[in-house]
Amino acid sequence: MYISPIKKLFRGIPTMQNSKVRQLQTIQSSLLAFSKELDELRELVIRKPDTRKAVQGQPVTPHYTAIHKEELGQGRTRSYVVSYQVNPNGEMQIVSVSVTDTDA
Repeated sequence: MYISPIKKLFRGIPTMQNSKVRQLQTIQSSLLAFSKELDELRELVIRKPDTRKAVQGQPVTPHYTAIHKEELGQGRTRSYVVSYQVNPNGEMQIVSVSVTDTDA
């Protein structure tokens, strides 16, 4: 029969301390469960990704945004926002363009 180190430590202590022993045992079991979960997470992080799934899915096209801001004077500014993506064949495709004027 296995007796935990905490129980061995508190063996023979009056019953007033038994609740403390139970609390410590509960904490110990929680920590053991938590360490098992951490081990599982560690395995997931270390494991090599399955690249077959990435190849089978739709290709992801990177999306970029360029922002330019200029001062027009007297507290006014103009912002240009250009969103674009580069296709797999290397062509740049503009997705959207917006110009915004702001007064202070």
